[in-house]
Amino acid sequence: MMELRSLEQQMMELRSLEQQMMDLKMMELLKMELKMMELRKNLVLMNLEQQMMELKSLELKMMELRS
Repeated sequence: MMELRSLEQQMMELRSLEQQMMDLKMMELLKMELKMMELRKNLVLMNLEQQMMELKSLELKMMELRS
């Protein structure tokens, strides 16, 4: 009877470990997703900077045309 109880205990511990592994994998996935979002954000910011520079260039051309 003692062995059975011990075996049940080990099984419970094993299930707990499996759950922790799943949680860890999920956290890794979330970290990767966060990294992707960060990269996307940087891309958007770079795009925005480029558009701002183009706008400045157009403003300068307009000022030249006026004078």
